Amino acid sequence: MTHTPGPWKFYDAYGNKHILFARLGNDDVTILEAAEAGIDCVISSEDDARLIAAAPRMFDLLKRKQDPTCPCEFCTEARAIIAAAEGAP
Repeated sequence: MTHTPGPWKFYDAYGNKHILFARLGNDDVTILEAAEAGIDCVISSEDDARLIAAAPRMFDLLKRKQDPTCPCEFCTEARAIIAAAEGAP
């Protein structure tokens, strides 16, 4: 798989444009750029597009498989990823 490696960051530019980007070395690489109207959308590669398309299913699986009371590394990391995806700081 040759998708752009994470972590990916979401950024709200100017209140009407949303950008998903990754940092590769000293450079920011745009993964997805979308205007509020939904007309202007650019995905940098097919591999990134497939990863973005699979994200909802992966997120649902992660939510179902983690145990909210388990202290193991997997469940702890899963809770952190879920919280970040749901907008926690």
